[in-house]
Amino acid sequence: METPLQAFAGTRRDFLSSVGLASVAGLIPSRLWGSARGAKPSRDRGLARASDFMFDDGLVYLQTGSLGPTPRPVMQKTIDAWQLLERNPVVHGYGDLEKELDVVREKAAHLVGCATDEIVLTTSTTDGMCRVALGLNLVPGDRVLTTDQEHPGGRDCWDFLVRTRGVILDVVKIVPGEHDASVIVDRMTKAITPRTKVLSFSHVLSSTGLRMPVADLTRVARAHGCVSVVAGS
Repeated sequence: METPLQAFAGTRRDFLSSVGLASVAGLIPSRLWGSARGAKPSRDRGLARASDFMFDDGLVYLQTGSLGPTPRPVMQKTIDAWQLLERNPVVHGYGDLEKELDVVREKAAHLVGCATDEIVLTTSTTDGMCRVALGLNLVPGDRVLTTDQEHPGGRDCWDFLVRTRGVILDVVKIVPGEHDASVIVDRMTKAITPRTKVLSFSHVLSSTGLRMPVADLTRVARAHGCVSVVAGS
């Protein structure tokens, strides 16, 4: 039976445009997380609910665009793996746990609709952004176009290249409360120069929760020969 997420996760572009402001964790059926001690799967159409998390009583959490909560089953799986590693670090670290990384990569590739070798596991979005930025081999005078609403985890890597490699950072202002995708795309497009190599922006702005027009912006980037770097939420 097709899950709600599989129904619209055929391609990476469709996935990004469909997730919107909702938490990815909230869209994935609880049964896909596996069982964990003390965790009660939701019976409401198979989707996650507040009891699947460790929220304070009465808290309704919507700001996953800034800092997302960890579902109880995921946290328990993490603790179980850590405890297993500590029992015999060399045997488990270079054995079964290392093999599990490939299993995770395969599942992640299936989720977003790409090949396994296109998935790299990092410690955080900030780590991933830094790896991408440093791997682009930008040279002095190359320009990176971003917005004034980026989370530090998606901005610091470019500021570092400005300081160390002479890269120029162009920043487009997005007024809080502005939700017109066409206006944002037009403003970003007009800011592209012949030396612009990268368009870097968030999937969801951590400051306002605005879902950026990812598909439109990536099309603009390709049309101008630029690389799109999207800080996912």
